[in-house]
Amino acid sequence: MNNKAFVICCKESNYIYECVDSIKNNHKDADIFIVDSCSDDKSYFAIENVNILDCCNKNYECGAYLYWNKNYGHLYDTVIFMQDSIKLNKPIKEIYELNKNTIFVFCEDYTGWNSGLYHRDYFFNLSPNFSKIDASKFLMTIWNSFIIKTETFNKVISSDIFQTAKMPYDKVLSCAWERAWSVIFNSLDLNIKSIDSNQIKKTFGNRE
Repeated sequence: MNNKAFVICCKESNYIYECVDSIKNNHKDADIFIVDSCSDDKSYFAIENVNILDCCNKNYECGAYLYWNKNYGHLYDTVIFMQDSIKLNKPIKEIYELNKNTIFVFCEDYTGWNSGLYHRDYFFNLSPNFSKIDASKFLMTIWNSFIIKTETFNKVISSDIFQTAKMPYDKVLSCAWERAWSVIFNSLDLNIKSIDSNQIKKTFGNRE
């Protein structure tokens, strides 16, 4: 089994080059997968030494991660799921502190649904089981990006609560999943911790 993989959800070429270069510069021993989300601009398919999955993913980050895990998850011990608009400034040290009971997210944010009330109502209507849980009591999975053992990820996606959650098919639901992931992690008694945010730079593209 290989050690670790970076899995990036991508729909365009605006940010992916810098994202990939930053991973190559800081984690030379990792494999990189890009899951294309029905991109109109596939020019980035020419990037060398990465695995590009041209699967026309329509379910945002969540769909990309599930597709990768189904096809490649069994080959890796650790996976770093992240958006293409995140760039690494230095190696992420927390990768080497990871265990099967811990999830690392990319920012220390406890706002929960308070920063997305419209997203909350929209998501709760489709996934009512989540309405009973206060998402502000634990770290959000901001930007739908997190570091996890593949063994643990399989536990997450096979859980009853995950199975009741509506897959994102628009930007509102994708934003709601920044809370939903954390609700699921917490319900499985997993520890949610944040990496040192100085290790990354996030670009906000306001994309749909």
